[in-house]
Amino acid sequence: METIEDFVVSVLLPLIETGHLGSIEVPRGSLQKQNLPEIDIDEDISEEAAVKMTDGSSNKTISTISTSRELMSVSKPEACATFTQMLSVAASVTELISTEKTMSLRDVYYSNKHLFQSQQQSDTIVLDLGRTLGMRRHEMGIVPASKGLVAGHLKFAFKIKQSNIPNQTRSSKLNSNDSQNSWGSMKCCLEAAEDGGLLISPKWTSHDITDITIHVPTCVKYILVVEKEGIFKRLVEDGFYNAIPCIIVTGCGFPDVATRSLVSKIANHMTLSGVQVVGICDYNPYGAALIMSYMISSIRSKTILETSENGLCPQLRWLGFRYKHIEELLNHPNIDRSAFQSYSIHDTKKINGLLQNKDVFKQLNNMEMIDTTTTRSMQQQHFEERSHAWINELTLMKDKKIKCELEAIYALGIEAVAEWIQTCLENNDYI
Repeated sequence: METIEDFVVSVLLPLIETGHLGSIEVPRGSLQKQNLPEIDIDEDISEEAAVKMTDGSSNKTISTISTSRELMSVSKPEACATFTQMLSVAASVTELISTEKTMSLRDVYYSNKHLFQSQQQSDTIVLDLGRTLGMRRHEMGIVPASKGLVAGHLKFAFKIKQSNIPNQTRSSKLNSNDSQNSWGSMKCCLEAAEDGGLLISPKWTSHDITDITIHVPTCVKYILVVEKEGIFKRLVEDGFYNAIPCIIVTGCGFPDVATRSLVSKIANHMTLSGVQVVGICDYNPYGAALIMSYMISSIRSKTILETSENGLCPQLRWLGFRYKHIEELLNHPNIDRSAFQSYSIHDTKKINGLLQNKDVFKQLNNMEMIDTTTTRSMQQQHFEERSHAWINELTLMKDKKIKCELEAIYALGIEAVAEWIQTCLENNDYI
């Protein structure tokens, strides 16, 4: 709350003292040009940002922080609208913090709809305000709508603290409907082995949760991260997590913060158990970028794979589709050629952007140790080998200029997807 008050006072104080509004340095601009894998606006906002205000007459620095900032002079007419939007959102954030309530990005947009021309414009202001204040989005009370799904052998208990509701304790099996309720200080037990899986609530991985205990049976050896909801449901209906004891997660497209955080928490909890985290996606640049979004930070942050607190899972392996699988499908008599498409201009731009950021893979070597049973040098060698394998696979994807969706394999039978994944897992066919 004090951070927001300081932000407003620092801008308005010059108006009182000199008759001129101050200026705001918003940490944005250069980060927008990064070609890292794109993930949605639900990305947490970097803590390495803050406010730099200047006196309208003397340019006296009131407070300074961070790098890569864009100066916005509030006194200029073209900046007045943006500043008004930021103040309006800041007012909403102040109310959320003081009442200990939350809103989604969509809620923020409609609460201030008279000031914004589009949802994207509202999202950008939320992003800029968070980076300016040095606050993560959940710290401002803005949480993503539930999107991802999880199924399989997973159970975890946690406590949610919310001081404005009388303390109570409850232990139950939750489903996607009651996972959205507001609770007081509550002990909850969740079991994911349910029909259709469970909707991943932002509450499960938020900083309001304490004393989290994850229980995964020792028989579980894999965490499957699936791109599409359709493939996820096919695997769940087939009872794949019983045939191959595993946990299956999908972000239903590009994952939100809650889905990535859950994968990260489970994976890091099971580091010493030898559990492999594997990604399954369409064979195209956007599928590859989606899988990479679980491993690295977004285009809005230069921080790569530093801690599990960032909701990242650097140990994720790429199962497929990879080109070797596409070759097999191309040569299969039951797969129609219409299952394969050529690159569009956007596909070419995306794959070029991924390959231009080879440093992303090199920075895997600078991550914190995730397995205390091996030495730092052994882990570094492991990640270097993986980096080369990923770069080679992406280069091959660029050269071949061919796309194929996971659903193409259904031409071989309704259970073909599960059978293909099982064969890959049994043969350690992932990079």
